[in-house]
Amino acid sequence: MADLKPAYLIHGDDHGAIAERRAGLRALAEGEQDAGGSVELFEGERGTPEAVALALTAMTLGMGRRVMLVEGVERWRQADVEKHLAPVMSEMPPDTTLALFAREENRTSAPAAVHEAVRSAGGQVVSQMTVKPWELAGWVREQAA
Repeated sequence: MADLKPAYLIHGDDHGAIAERRAGLRALAEGEQDAGGSVELFEGERGTPEAVALALTAMTLGMGRRVMLVEGVERWRQADVEKHLAPVMSEMPPDTTLALFAREENRTSAPAAVHEAVRSAGGQVVSQMTVKPWELAGWVREQAA
């Protein structure tokens, strides 16, 4: 499998780009299932900081890379992340990748504790933001350079 980091946070208001990244990571992980890897999805009631933390600490019987995809991070509360998930992420299990997806809007965004936990786990935070009309000229100059 490609070199995957222990954790990812893909967040922003460009929901299409976030969906593309999620689909790409899932396809990559599912392609490796023949090598003993596994893909786990956490959505809705199952996608809480506590449930994800419990799953991270649970032993698995798989031999390959374990990829955990979590939706709905924009609905998480700072206190829940600090209490349940951040301590577990500071000691990520080997051969495990945790990918957190937050489809942000004006009033909802991924808590700062999630950003911090992903970085402390040696992961990567990716911002997928749409270009606002008033930012378009600057964006075009940046892309041209």
